[in-house]
Amino acid sequence: QDRSSPVISFMDTGSFFGKVEATPDLPDRALEFLSRYTHHDDVAFLRQHVLRIWEETRAKYHVYRCIERFMFLFPRISFHPYYPTLVERMKSREPFQICDVGCAFGQDTRQLIMEGQHPANITCIDIVDHYWDLGMDLYMDRDHLKVKTRFENAADPAFNKDKALSNQYEVVWAGAVLHVLSKVDVDNFIRNMFSLLSPGGVFLGSCVGALHPQEWITAPNKKDTPRFLHSSSSLRTLLEETGFHDVTVALRDVVEQDDGKDKYSLDGKCHLQFTAHKKHAP
Repeated sequence: QDRSSPVISFMDTGSFFGKVEATPDLPDRALEFLSRYTHHDDVAFLRQHVLRIWEETRAKYHVYRCIERFMFLFPRISFHPYYPTLVERMKSREPFQICDVGCAFGQDTRQLIMEGQHPANITCIDIVDHYWDLGMDLYMDRDHLKVKTRFENAADPAFNKDKALSNQYEVVWAGAVLHVLSKVDVDNFIRNMFSLLSPGGVFLGSCVGALHPQEWITAPNKKDTPRFLHSSSSLRTLLEETGFHDVTVALRDVVEQDDGKDKYSLDGKCHLQFTAHKKHAP
């Protein structure tokens, strides 16, 4: 199998674990990306290594559901419909800048590096640095991963106020960001992403959505403010109103009737994958 190819399907990533109550038994397939990136073939060692990082995260920091379910072992970007086009661009064009926003442990950045993107042409942004720091331990590359990093709130209206990042990136990726934000913060975030892109650039990402736009559970950094889930149509409208064109929003994995077993339950919950373009300069 090619070292850079995705190892599982998008649908598989959510099927390894239900609600995690205790230390799970990680299946071998969940360790394949980590094994390929680190060149470690000892599955027993990798399993214990992952569980140690996971337990440390749960003991110290806010545990998003994607962390609870070990999504930091799977590069989401490789499941995105635009990904094959992005890989072709990386292999056939002059070097260009990519921004990974909401990078967390950094698995998507590492997938891009495995595809041939030079680390110097990647910027990773997140609101805090501790998931990134744990990611360097998880992926065993603290001494040699040379990407640019910034740790600040990309949904803040003051983000990029000095315009140092404006028009700098041909691709901006936001893998699991929109569904942890309030409605106002989603609006701000998308405006900020528009400002990062150079003319002709592409904004792509994935998020939890709903069949009808609605408020959800509380945002992790705003305890009295609910997160907001967009529908495919409402997200498309917001992207277009922000200034993007040629917008596509794919709806996947619809949960028509949820089981109601935890706070994340919601009838009509789904995954959205979006691609939006910034017009070329006239």
